[in-house]
Amino acid sequence: MMETTPFNLPNPIPKQYVAFIDVLGFSDLVYKSQHVQLEQYFQTVTEILSEMKRENQKIQSLNISDSIILITPDDLNGLKRLIRAVRKIQRKLMFKNILIRGAVSYGEAFFDDAHNIIVGKGYIRAYQLEAEAIYPRVIIDPSIISHLAMDRTELMDSLNKSEQFNSHSNYIFRHNASTNIENDAIFIDYAYALKEEDTKISPLITTVYNNIKKNLYSDQKFYAKYNWLRNYFVGCITQSLQLTADKSRISVLKDWIRKFERL
Repeated sequence: MMETTPFNLPNPIPKQYVAFIDVLGFSDLVYKSQHVQLEQYFQTVTEILSEMKRENQKIQSLNISDSIILITPDDLNGLKRLIRAVRKIQRKLMFKNILIRGAVSYGEAFFDDAHNIIVGKGYIRAYQLEAEAIYPRVIIDPSIISHLAMDRTELMDSLNKSEQFNSHSNYIFRHNASTNIENDAIFIDYAYALKEEDTKISPLITTVYNNIKKNLYSDQKFYAKYNWLRNYFVGCITQSLQLTADKSRISVLKDWIRKFERL
């Protein structure tokens, strides 16, 4: 008779930060037998999660079909580590034309790697919030602000003004007057590198532009998602434009804004 590994649930269950991420349109990829994109998704996610384990980043992870779950300890560095991991996953998948949606929350969470069991209110909260993200973005549970005893501005400043990134890089997207998207949620800024690259600009812009152009008017069910993505990138490029004095870079950025707005 095969022996089973004993399972012990801690009491109390520790409070941690949890990210729950889903792939948008995953069922379409399966039904339409898009093997290449499915393979790219699983390969990319597997590589990122394996890399995190090798680097011992204190991130627990679980990948189930189109869902990715990440857990980090209850401290500000744990939150930064989690957001950085989510952002890395977002950007790498976007290069494969795969969009994700999700949420980061806080609360009781326990993951047993040996049994692939995850439990806790924090996990449930992140799972429920994922549906409220609506667009291709990963939102931050506003209860985290209360948990850290900060206001919204303090949270964004503490995350964005990090030693790991220069002054032009953001963990969290900052809305301003030139941003044509609703300020309805705090979300992870995965187009941040547009603000720090040379006049060639990130290849990510070209990839995203072509993806939007292909899908924006393909079906009504896709319109809101890709329209939001277009407005988000216009906002990011506009912010990048405001941060540069390089004339050649300004010209390139303005041209990209015009191309996105014409879609």
